[in-house]
Amino acid sequence: MNVREYPYDKSTLLNAVYDVLERLSYPIQYADSRAGVLRFACGSATGEMDLTAVLRDGAEATRVEIGGTERELSGMLFDEITSDLDRYYHPAARRGSL
Repeated sequence: MNVREYPYDKSTLLNAVYDVLERLSYPIQYADSRAGVLRFACGSATGEMDLTAVLRDGAEATRVEIGGTERELSGMLFDEITSDLDRYYHPAARRGSL
């Protein structure tokens, strides 16, 4: 299982995950946003994501675990999620680096 933690609340991460899965045409087979659990399809394989809100130094963060998939796929999904979050929440920093 691959794990990454993001400095955003669970709702923000769920929206980013939904956007990424939709853009990649990976259908969501099951979702429980309250629990932070998603199951999705990728070709003939299925994967699972668990999103857990945690507190780090008094600030909310969300831990994302991706299991049931090849390491390469979960790495690509993490990259896409990170890219979307950077694009939506840090556009000025991104423009300054061009």
